[in-house]
Amino acid sequence: MVEVLKISISRRGLYARWERRKLDFEATTYRKKAPPLIFLRSKSQFNIIHGQTPPPPPLHPPPSHLRLEPPKALRREKLSHLHFYWHDVVSGRNPSAIQVAQAATTNSSATAFGMIRMIDNPMTESPDLGSKLVGRAQGMYASSAQEEIGLLMAMNLAFVEGKYNGSTLTVLGRNPVMEETREMPVVGGSGLFRLARGYVQVRTHSLDIKTGDATVEYNVFVLHY
Repeated sequence: MVEVLKISISRRGLYARWERRKLDFEATTYRKKAPPLIFLRSKSQFNIIHGQTPPPPPLHPPPSHLRLEPPKALRREKLSHLHFYWHDVVSGRNPSAIQVAQAATTNSSATAFGMIRMIDNPMTESPDLGSKLVGRAQGMYASSAQEEIGLLMAMNLAFVEGKYNGSTLTVLGRNPVMEETREMPVVGGSGLFRLARGYVQVRTHSLDIKTGDATVEYNVFVLHY
């Protein structure tokens, strides 16, 4: 048994009265156009029913071990600056850049147009090749210009040191190597660099004309979560 406050509205006015009765919500029907408001009063709750059963109890939050972390897209984006030296070694017994293809006219081209090299170039803290290794540039570059020395660069900067160990950045762009400062886009990344975007600025630090080996300074500016 519950106490029911029944409020009826008609042309003559508003009527209210308390009744003690047993409610069967499934069997209760209203034939009037405007069903009356029914208030249920008990020791633990005060519910309002407008011609229907009471709403279900509120949902409780899931246990902490079932809660998911917010997606990375909702986290704050930050800018990181990375600095290192990229070594393109084409000479010796263990080169880090190997030519894998060329066109029939590559040897007669002033810009080596059509030449393709695969690379696994070391990235170090300083210009010295023997300095601390921070990662490797793995991918390829190709001579893609006929009137100037210009390369198409497609490589992953795979880091092996510090907090970015195991993370990568992907660079894809044009590298006009005879210019003092070149810029290429960062188009993505993995690990701590997921959803990364940014750019790299490169400057040739040294070039051995006899061997073709080069050391290039890299400054990477990347936005990531």
